Amino acid sequence: MVNGLILTSNGRDGGCSGVNGTKESEVNLAITKKLKNYLESLGIAVVMTRLDGNGLYKSNVDNYKQSDMEERVRIIGEASPDMVISIHCNSYADSSVCGAQVYYLEGDDAGYDFAMSVQEQLISQLGDARREVGKGDYYLLKEVNTPAIIVESGYLSNAEDEKKLGSEEYQNRLAYSIMCGVVKYFDLCGND
Repeated sequence: MVNGLILTSNGRDGGCSGVNGTKESEVNLAITKKLKNYLESLGIAVVMTRLDGNGLYKSNVDNYKQSDMEERVRIIGEASPDMVISIHCNSYADSSVCGAQVYYLEGDDAGYDFAMSVQEQLISQLGDARREVGKGDYYLLKEVNTPAIIVESGYLSNAEDEKKLGSEEYQNRLAYSIMCGVVKYFDLCGND
């Protein structure tokens, strides 16, 4: 039995915006909520760091983003989950770059295995083999004491990815793919 996964996404810091104005924070939250429903339907306990558009920052700080990230780490520490999944969207100067990609902290073998499991399902379920697992030197990955991954759901700087990411049907497929990666990683099907 999986004793909980933490799902995180942007709050006040809306993240990047798509070429047609799609807000990363809104896409992230929509995907995260769908993923939560899929995981809970399997009996997996899920803790989300946010349930709405509000951030986790303290109101009296100068650096909202840092305060928000520190609060995420605190919530994760208190929950002591088996794994952490942080959902985001990417952006890049070259608008032809596209596709979903999973990041892990270099040297974290469990994080790497978890990232590979999810990336393989993203490729299998979405039919997009353009991206590979990447090493990430991100605050969240470095600061939590449990294996963690960041799922970059696609590139909002790419018009095709942005259109897909704004679609509820695609968000469901993406969340389902991530859930399949969780099932595979934790061997929840009992298959060898």
